Amino acid sequence: MSILRKQKIPSADIFPDFLEVGVLMTLYQPAQMQGEMAAAMAARILLGEKPGNIASHTFRDTELVFNLVTARHLDITFPIHLVVEATRVIK
Repeated sequence: MSILRKQKIPSADIFPDFLEVGVLMTLYQPAQMQGEMAAAMAARILLGEKPGNIASHTFRDTELVFNLVTARHLDITFPIHLVVEATRVIK
């Protein structure tokens, strides 16, 4: 992260834990929901359903987090309509 910060290269991640070290934004689904969905799919497969017949799933509770501290350092301004939709904003 320090190399990216020194070079002023923006970064995004799917893990929210990296926001405090300078990641610009994250977009992720809570691990519990992912685990529950994986378990349900595994159960269907174990009961004989073919994996190709199981539809993909889009999570509704996706978390969007912006790090405005990093954005200021990188001279990036997020559009206000995105910031308003964020689940969390680090100021």
